[in-house]
Amino acid sequence: MIKTRKQREIMSLILAGVARCKLYTAEEINQKVSFACSEGATRVSLRFLVAHGILVKKRVGRNVIYSPTPQAYVDFYVLPEHA
Repeated sequence: MIKTRKQREIMSLILAGVARCKLYTAEEINQKVSFACSEGATRVSLRFLVAHGILVKKRVGRNVIYSPTPQAYVDFYVLPEHA
């Protein structure tokens, strides 16, 4: 269900962070992406990924971090012609 270039970049950032034992907030994700957009636009993309079961939101103190679900790995690493 990861469709756009921006969603793929956000997911690659999140999955790379998980590999380094780091989970990101929306603000951190917005600062790290290569394209220029508002934090609100990043939140819309994150909300879409949460709604489709690719990410889950977790509350840590006053922050909300985003963590990938098992479906995220399937959608991100399986090529469309093999799905």
